[in-house]
Formats: sequence, structure tokens, C-alpha cells
Amino acid sequence: MRLSIIIALYNNVNYIGKTLNSIIGTGLSNDDFEIIVVNDGSTDNGEIVVQEFIKSNPLHNVQLFSKENGGQSSARNLGIKKSEGRYILFLDSDDFINSNELHKLLQKLEDNDLDLLMYEFIRLDEKGNEILRTNSVYKEGQIYNPKEFTELQVISGAMCRYFYRKELIERNHLYLTEGIFHEDEEFVTKYICCCNRIGYSPIHFYYYLMRTDSSTNTLDLIKNKKLFKDVLSVINSLKRFEMNKSPEIVKILEAKIEQLLVSNCIKLFKNRFSLKDKSELILLLKKEDLLPLKIRYNSNKFKIFALFFNNYIKIIR
Repeated sequence: MRLSIIIALYNNVNYIGKTLNSIIGTGLSNDDFEIIVVNDGSTDNGEIVVQEFIKSNPLHNVQLFSKENGGQSSARNLGIKKSEGRYILFLDSDDFINSNELHKLLQKLEDNDLDLLMYEFIRLDEKGNEILRTNSVYKEGQIYNPKEFTELQVISGAMCRYFYRKELIERNHLYLTEGIFHEDEEFVTKYICCCNRIGYSPIHFYYYLMRTDSSTNTLDLIKNKKLFKDVLSVINSLKRFEMNKSPEIVKILEAKIEQLLVSNCIKLFKNRFSLKDKSELILLLKKEDLLPLKIRYNSNKFKIFALFFNNYIKIIR
């Protein structure tokens, strides 16, 4: 089988039907690909929508697995283990794809023996209006190694931005860390470091729905603090991953760690933490030996922020 499309489903009864229907009309045969839906303990009728789709799907290549709620990572991990395709595509249960382009991207993967293929996406609001259309600096037709790929552009940590080779995931034990946010940043960064051949397509293939009530957009103080701490967990995981890696790969990982760390520090101001909360989280950064900020691999903007932040923590301590 050429491709497995993995969908983690949790309480998206109003969207999962459109997601599934967007995969119809790919021009691929029943033997070419499979759709794996993992119901992560939904409490709405999303599972029923999937069951009805399975009954009516002319390709009969959809599998539904149900489990207790364990988070998106655990659902994706189960999907990976159940998948049989040589390549994997992750699709969120409220997003959709341009099915007319799927066969072109899959052919590009195979013709170039790629480990990873990046494509472009369009971000939509809840009314279907276009908010953002991405355009990357990469060149179509060029094959990149991890060093070349990461030097041109900051790594996009969105799992749904790429096609992956399943064998590479399994060989390097690259399953997602469960129970945390930003696990996709960790997964994508590690995966890229294990690649040999990375390709790019300028096709705007994926449509990302920006919902105000989604898990990544509905934030409160408790969740913001967990998000902050989970980034530190990802940073520590990437540091452990550096062990016995080549200098080129260590540089990629260190650059990503810097990006995650600076982004996390910016959140101390954007998320309106109280002075007490800021002090608590800054103390946590110090305990992890992440302060003062030291920027070696990123732009001058990062260095300027690091200078500001290092002076700031002297004032509030």
C-alpha cells in the first residue's frame, strides 16, 4: 500500500464529515491508500458520522478504531501502528485537503524516493474566508538534506505540513510524546534530523481551519502555564536526542531549541501572566539551565530579544 491517511478524532462531529469527503476523488485506487480514523474517546456523535461514511464509501478503504481518551498524540501513535502504507499523511479532523492534488504529491514522493515532502497550506476562518496562504523559500525539484533544508527556513512544527515515510518513523522510534502540547514540534524536528532526502511542492494542498474553540486556540491561565512547561519538556527531549549525533544535526537541534525557547519567553508577555507567574516560570527556566538566553544559530532579531529578556529578568528577580 502506498499511503495511509491518519485522522485523530475527538468531538468534531460538525467537521469530520467534510474532512472525510475531501479525500474522495483522489484518482487513487483502493489498493493505493487507506484512511485510518482513531476515535479518541469522543463524547459526541463523530464516530457515527465515520461509520456512516464507511458504509457509503465506494473504495471501502476506511478503518475506524476507538479508544479511551488519551489525547491527540496517543491517537496518532495508534494510527501509525495500525497503518500499512509506505507513506503517512496526518489530517486533523476539522481540516480538509485538495484531493485532486494527492496523486501528484504521492507520485513525487515515490519518483524521488523522498523521506519527507513538504507542501503549502491555506488557513481559513470559521466562515471559510482565507486568512493565510503560505509560500516557502524552497525550490520544487531540488532534493535537500537536513542541513540544507533547515538553513533556508525555520522548521515548521505542524505535523500536517508533510508526508512521512513510515519505515523511517519505526526505525528511529519516532512516536509522539503523549500528554503534552507541542509534541508535533518535537516529532517533526527529530524526524527531519533522520532524513536523507527531503522534497518540496508549492501546491497548496492542505486547508487548516482556525477555530476559536479548538484545543490550540482556547486558552486560560492554567493551560498557558502547561503550554509553557510542555515546551521545556520538548526542549529537554531534543537535548537528549542530540546524544551521539553529528555536528550538523546538533546544530539543527540547537537552532530549534533556541526558537522554541525564545517563543516561550515571548509568551510570558503575550499571555498576560501575573508578575508572580512570570517569576515562577522564569525560575523554572533557570532550574533547567536555560537562562540567560544565548543565541548562536538564529537571526539578529532573536539576539536582540535575548538581550532585552536577559536584562528584564535582572529587574524582576
